Amino acid sequence: MQEMKQDESHMRGRGRIGVLVLLLLVVFCVVVMVINSRKPQYQTLEGLDKKVKGAHFIKVNEILVKEMADNWLPNDLFWPTAFLDNMPNFQLGVLEVVRYNVRVVRDNLSRMRTTDRLDPSAEAAFTNLSNDPFKWWFPSAESKWKLALTQLETYSWGMYREAIVAWVVAGVLGFVIIAIALAALVVFAMERRNRWPRLRNGLQAALVVPVENH
Repeated sequence: MQEMKQDESHMRGRGRIGVLVLLLLVVFCVVVMVINSRKPQYQTLEGLDKKVKGAHFIKVNEILVKEMADNWLPNDLFWPTAFLDNMPNFQLGVLEVVRYNVRVVRDNLSRMRTTDRLDPSAEAAFTNLSNDPFKWWFPSAESKWKLALTQLETYSWGMYREAIVAWVVAGVLGFVIIAIALAALVVFAMERRNRWPRLRNGLQAALVVPVENH
């Protein structure tokens, strides 16, 4: 009898432990799903130069790609987020928007004419974003998004570098034009100064001649 009671107590203890583990697992799954169901936070763009055309557009896409790379849900298989529906579909929609934006950057913003060579950074970013969003291994979607983010940052730095070069060239050309204008003014003033004695002598001669003839 005592052995049977001990067995029953052991069974009850194991059952309680199993229920507790199951309860903790359910709580864990619920917490993870709630955390990953939160709406994206508002982002602020700071420190961007308004004179650099396209800087804000590129920065917005960088932020979106970074958010996807940090917490990509559509390819989750062995995690509680696999049971989510809204946020994975939302992220797939964001991916389509970013793909379209980067394609516009590659085809239009990165070159003046359609016959010009594609920017290698924009081309690489678009290629990485074209990866299968449901792959979680070899390569994972997150790894491709991180590569795309790196390429977009490289393209952004190239935009700033080109803007700085353009400003320097414009400043040098402005300085050269001002220097040429000043030199022309100096030459013109010197020529006028050299011509004035001859002009004065000519006027005096023109005035003296009639008087002598008279």
